[in-house]
Amino acid sequence: MFKLKITYPYKPEGEVAAVVGNTYQLHLQVGDKTYESRKVKMLQPVPIDSLYTAFAEVEVGLWGKREKKLMPGYRFILDYTDPAGQKNYYRWSVASVIEVFTQPEDYVDYSCRGCPRPAPKDCCAHCWIYERSELYDVESDRLTDGRKNINHELRFVPFERDLQAKHKMTVYQHVISEEAYNFFQVVEQQRQTTGTVFDPPPSQLKGNVYNVENPDEQVIGYFDASAVSMKQIVIARENITEANVGEYVYPDDCRTIRNATTRLPENW
Repeated sequence: MFKLKITYPYKPEGEVAAVVGNTYQLHLQVGDKTYESRKVKMLQPVPIDSLYTAFAEVEVGLWGKREKKLMPGYRFILDYTDPAGQKNYYRWSVASVIEVFTQPEDYVDYSCRGCPRPAPKDCCAHCWIYERSELYDVESDRLTDGRKNINHELRFVPFERDLQAKHKMTVYQHVISEEAYNFFQVVEQQRQTTGTVFDPPPSQLKGNVYNVENPDEQVIGYFDASAVSMKQIVIARENITEANVGEYVYPDDCRTIRNATTRLPENW
C-alpha cells in the first residue's frame, strides 16, 4: 500500500506515480489535525472508443442574467465498451483550451467621475482560456455489462465564446469503485436539486476522509485513485457548418477572463 502525504497548501510531498492494482491512502495534515482516507485500489482503465459532437440548440443560463438564452452549439459525446463479467463504475473529467478574440479597443470605463467614457486598452485581444472540470454524472454497468455504450453526453458547449475560434477538449474516463460511485451520485443529485417541495430530502454527503483523533467530526471530501483513458477532439470555427458562429463580444483585455493567458499553448 502506498501512503500519499499532503500538507498545506495541499500538494503531495514528492512525486507520485500510481500503478494499476496498487492500494493508496491519503494522509492530510491541517494545522494540528490529522486526516486520512480509507484505502483505495486503483482499477484497470477502460478505453474510450470514440469522441464526437452533435449540433443542438439549448437554453443556457448566462452569468448575471435571470433569463436563460437559447444558444446553438455542440453536444460532446463519447462511446465506450464495458468489459464483461465484472462490476464497473465510471465518471469523467474534462480539460479544455479555448482560443478567443476580444475587443480591448472598445473598452468603456464606468468607474471614473463623469463616466461612462471610452477608455481603449492597448492589450490584449488574443488569448487562450484553460478550463478543467470534474463531471459527477457517474454510470454503472449494472444493466450494460459487456455491452457497447453509445451517446453518453458529456456537456453542451455553445458556439458564442467556446467555439468562436478553436477549442481543444481532452476527456478523461475514470474507472472508480462502487463506494466512489455512490458518493458522486449523491453529489450529482444534490447539484440538480431545484429546491421545490416535491424534491426528495437531500442525502447526507459522507466521503471516505476522517479525522484520525476525532472520527465523529463531519468531514466533507472524497479521496479517489483512478487510472484513466483519454481522448482528445479539436473543433475549429471554419469547420462548423450547422450555424453561424458570430462574433464573441467582450470589449476588454482578454486577460481579464478567468484562467486566460496570452501564452501560445504547445502543439496548437
